[in-house]
Amino acid sequence: FGKGVLFGGWFTFDVTTSGGQRWYAMQGTASSNSSTVDLDIATGYGGNLNAPPVVNGSVVGHATLQFIDCNHGTLAYTFADGSNRTGSMPLLRLTPNVTCSSAGDNGNPPGRYLLSGSWYDAATSGQGLIFDINPIQRYLFAAWYTFAINGQQPGGPTSQRWYTLQSGEFAEDATSLNGIGIYAATGGIFDDPAATKTEKVGTADIVFVSCTALTLSYAFTNQDNLGRTGTIHLTRTGPAPAGCSL
Repeated sequence: FGKGVLFGGWFTFDVTTSGGQRWYAMQGTASSNSSTVDLDIATGYGGNLNAPPVVNGSVVGHATLQFIDCNHGTLAYTFADGSNRTGSMPLLRLTPNVTCSSAGDNGNPPGRYLLSGSWYDAATSGQGLIFDINPIQRYLFAAWYTFAINGQQPGGPTSQRWYTLQSGEFAEDATSLNGIGIYAATGGIFDDPAATKTEKVGTADIVFVSCTALTLSYAFTNQDNLGRTGTIHLTRTGPAPAGCSL
């Protein structure tokens, strides 16, 4: 009672600008009576964009996430992958707070916020999307952790790719949206304030079929995936939040 699983995506870069993108998944048990969560840091290599094989992740480090309030936190990390990376970074909520208060739920109606969460296709497990739908801004933000088209061939960290989906047109009662921008970021350095470049590389259409089923269609118009199109049938990685209904 009072416990749950916290899953977080970490979208970052190699330790050099030439190394490219990197992503990690963090998971641990959260308790309602503690503002601190211990997390395993995992990652996976050698997959292909929206295609098999299934990629089994491996734990490469440990992190401690501490929430200071509903909008601020701190992440301390230690990697055990031979890189000897350790550090701590301040965190700031990206979109406005919807339902959080220091005592728990603040009483605001969550609306389509309950569609937020992590989604994947079991046939290509090891890649997926994390959605954040914010009814205060009518904003949809998603981070897509995946691989290069031929990522299985080179394998290793250079096989990884990640994109963001962003739109400020997600209406309060919407269950679908077309023309969402897909963006790619380049030029960053791991846990470093070095400037990055973000470029629109395509568009996506989404349809929430239910609180546990989602269809995403994508069309890339720039960079490495130019001309690549496809559809992904996604399911939640966990149960639907209480109160979610479509």
